[in-house]
Amino acid sequence: MDSPARANRPGGEVFSPPFSEIRMPHPSPSYSPTLRPETPSDQAFLHHLLEESQRQELAGLDLPPTLLSSMVKTQLRTDQTAHAAADHRRHIIEVDGQNVGRLIWRPEPTALHMVELRLLPARCGRGLGTALLTDLQRQIADTGLGLCLLVAPFNPARRFYLRLDFVEITMEGPMIAMAWRPK
Repeated sequence: MDSPARANRPGGEVFSPPFSEIRMPHPSPSYSPTLRPETPSDQAFLHHLLEESQRQELAGLDLPPTLLSSMVKTQLRTDQTAHAAADHRRHIIEVDGQNVGRLIWRPEPTALHMVELRLLPARCGRGLGTALLTDLQRQIADTGLGLCLLVAPFNPARRFYLRLDFVEITMEGPMIAMAWRPK
C-alpha cells in the first residue's frame, strides 16, 4: 500500500494522516468490503465499471453500444493520464473477493480530495457507499482535515453527498465543488 498521505498545512507544518490506507467498514453482515491498490491487471474491470455506470448515467440518450464503448475507452485513457500523479491514491473496492468499485483520493493542504468514488450500479443503494464515506469521515474527523470533491449537477451522487453533510461551495466549470468539515 502507498505510504501515508502527506500534505503541507498552513504554517509549513507537514500533515500525515493517522492512516496509511482507508479501511472499509462492514455495513451489514452480507458485506465484507475491502480496499486494495489498483493494479494494471484491473483495466478490464475498470472498463466494465465505467461502461456500466455511464450506461446508467446516459440511459436517457439511447446511445448505440459502439458509441458508449468508444466513450468509455476515451474516458479510461483520460483517467489514466489525469490520475497518474504520484499523490493520487487509487483503490479497488472489493466485496467478498469481487471487484465492485473504485476510490481515488489525493491529499490537499486542508482536506482529502475525493477524485472518484464509483460503484457498479448493481451495488448502489445498498449502503456500501454510505458506509465507506462515513467511515472515512470518522477516520479523518480528529485530524482537522475535511473532504472535498467535484460532482456534476445532474449526477445522483450529488444528493448522496448532501445527505452525508457535504455542502455546495461553488461552481468550478460545469462541476459543483462540495466540501465536508468535521463538526
